[in-house]
Amino acid sequence: MSLVISKKYKYIFFHLPKNAGVSISRTLISQESILQIKRMTSFIFRNIFQTRDNFYYSIQKKKLFFFRSHITCGEFYKLMENEPILNYLKFAVIRNPWDRMVSRYFYSKKISDKFKDYTFKQFVDYDIRNNLSIIQQYNYCCDDRNNFCLDKVIKFENLNDDFNQVCSTIYNKKNILNHFNQSEHKKYQEYYDLNTKNKIYNTCKKDIDFFEYEF
Repeated sequence: MSLVISKKYKYIFFHLPKNAGVSISRTLISQESILQIKRMTSFIFRNIFQTRDNFYYSIQKKKLFFFRSHITCGEFYKLMENEPILNYLKFAVIRNPWDRMVSRYFYSKKISDKFKDYTFKQFVDYDIRNNLSIIQQYNYCCDDRNNFCLDKVIKFENLNDDFNQVCSTIYNKKNILNHFNQSEHKKYQEYYDLNTKNKIYNTCKKDIDFFEYEF
């Protein structure tokens, strides 16, 4: 349950994979007992519905919605059409695309034997071919009309300070972030050659321009 909806504090945290989402979501959940209960319940739903490990109850429609925690903003907006929560503070963590791909590579090798013998170049080609909706962060954060949906962007490179700003707004607290699932590797620039560097640029140009990233 890494996409977090707080009715008490009126926010939605969208979780983009490999962007400190586990650390952020667990920290947010730790601040509310109702979210802690919801997180435990989500483990049950994960076993029943596989990837649909998150849920939301609509008082208006008297209906329980099930969805996966890595749902895009566009998919979420479509599912929750006319729900009042869409007026909540919406935020997510955005990361340098070149750095993020290296993190995705090492994480994938860690959790799946499929990628055990993949070189970084092979993984880049595979990920671009199969996971564009996850790789392209700007598109992940837009509705089906290409409107950017977030009210606040937390930069992974400035994680603690940016998250402190959000927590000051929500809870009037600071310095509560706990870090989980951190991957260990060399500086991301060391894994690239000109070819792979350009592939990420061409694939993530919107992210690089909009969020002002450089290699």
